[in-house]
Amino acid sequence: MRKAYNIASWYLDGPTFGHSLRIVNRVLGNPDQMVVAMLHDFVEDGGQENALEYLRDEAKFPEHIIEAVDAISRRDEERYFDYIQRVKANDIAKWVKLADIGDNLEGRETPPKPSLKKRYEKAKKILLDLEGVNDV
Repeated sequence: MRKAYNIASWYLDGPTFGHSLRIVNRVLGNPDQMVVAMLHDFVEDGGQENALEYLRDEAKFPEHIIEAVDAISRRDEERYFDYIQRVKANDIAKWVKLADIGDNLEGRETPPKPSLKKRYEKAKKILLDLEGVNDV
């Protein structure tokens, strides 16, 4: 976890790093999820070219962590719900993404716009296999 913290604190800007810390707090108790939570924005927002290779070859994270960070990292031009389906396929990434969505819904100074809130709520249902289940 210390290595993930150091990488995130070095490469991520202040607000993004703070967001990562809040995600870690949402998955306390699961070391793999905590590491992935700390690194979950590293590939997209860290400014490190070949970020996954860096995590594998330089930082020496185990392959299951690399796979989870890869799964939670949205690709350029990837449609959001295609991305969510890909996240869902990796159990570590799935739970970290649920924590990420929770922080995006609740952890901000200003609430998300209704359209973004609706997208996050749909993503949660997909990740939890509740798609099509009506709210009571």
